[in-house]
Amino acid sequence: MSQENTSADVLELTRRAFAAANSGDSDAMMTFYGPDSVWDISPSGLGTYAGPAAIRNFFEDWIGALEGWRLEIRELHDLGSGIVLVIAVQTGSSAGGGPQIRLRHTSLFVWSGEVIVKATHYRDLHEARAAAGHLAEERG
Repeated sequence: MSQENTSADVLELTRRAFAAANSGDSDAMMTFYGPDSVWDISPSGLGTYAGPAAIRNFFEDWIGALEGWRLEIRELHDLGSGIVLVIAVQTGSSAGGGPQIRLRHTSLFVWSGEVIVKATHYRDLHEARAAAGHLAEERG
């Protein structure tokens, strides 16, 4: 696949990445990340993870801390230049049968070919949209 993705490509790739996450298969999840990929949750105060090993460790810790963890796409938008905005909801229960957790967030995925170059996650939709606008201008 060329480095220039079409709208259908990036939207389908994003859906497949979410399906891999929901499968619980770490190897399947990691097929979407390359050696220079970055998973950035710093807007929510949870840090930045660079490279496959750090990203995998974060996923395993995060998902492993919740029973019945699920990730659901609520909205999916192609912003052009390989940028996808996703509004999603994560649900699960804290380990040991604790209360149900529901986390709504907005994510920006930057794709190059079939690899997520950077994924940045926001709790605030307006902050995510502003960042998306800046990113689209930069990559335009």
